[in-house]
Amino acid sequence: MHVCVSVKYTPPYIQHLEVYPRGLSNMRNLQYMSRLLYRSFSTTGNNFVKNKVPQNQKIFQEDNGLPVHIKGGTVDVLLYRFTMGITVAGTGLSLYWLLIASLPKKN
Repeated sequence: MHVCVSVKYTPPYIQHLEVYPRGLSNMRNLQYMSRLLYRSFSTTGNNFVKNKVPQNQKIFQEDNGLPVHIKGGTVDVLLYRFTMGITVAGTGLSLYWLLIASLPKKN
């Protein structure tokens, strides 16, 4: 009969696991891990996250003459420029390869 043996260091979320015969231990571990995953994804566990919606509403509804994609600050400007660069480059490459494909090959 195989027995699960614990190692010297066990993370805090696994410290309660006990030594059982292999089949029973795996079932208990599976039950514990499913309970842990359920708790970590449930809505009651996310109360520690601060609600930033009112702050963002204030920033984005402010009438300062800036377009929406720039109101978020430097990160938004960089993301916008990066996205537009990728779009322009992709369009240019697509047109280039369409041109190459439309020209007859020289023998």
